Amino acid sequence: RVEDKFQCALNTLESQGKDTAEIDALIARYNTMVANAKENYTKARASFKDAIELRTSKNLTEAEIEQVIKLNKEGKAYTDAAKAAIKDSHEIVKQIIKAIKENGGDLDNCSKIVENKQKDNDEQEVVTENNETLDDELTADTTINTTENTAAVNVNAEASASS
Repeated sequence: RVEDKFQCALNTLESQGKDTAEIDALIARYNTMVANAKENYTKARASFKDAIELRTSKNLTEAEIEQVIKLNKEGKAYTDAAKAAIKDSHEIVKQIIKAIKENGGDLDNCSKIVENKQKDNDEQEVVTENNETLDDELTADTTINTTENTAAVNVNAEASASS
């Protein structure tokens, strides 16, 4: 949503004929930092997961113990790198906000626009999920009714045949 808010403000500034090259560059740096944080977080989780899986083995060998220690250290390093990238991205966000305001951009209005779009998307997702659930229930009811009707027809047919 942060990126959407920035993009909204940029679009407004560009429509007013303002030069947004500096802000575009800051946003590109921000996106890189966020991607870096996500990547390091994913790597950290994988390292910790591998360490846990290995550690839950019984009777670890010396080499396995060393591997667990190594994986935990790697996980910690990736976590630290992710935290640093998030901290750096926060500083860039401050710079972006400052640059947008200095150029006359209105982030408050863009925040309202983006939040309304998100709210509409969330409502649409709920409606879709509810419709899918309702469709599943209707399909299940139809299947049950069809099965019950088929069973009743078979019972009636057997009763007629035996009479």
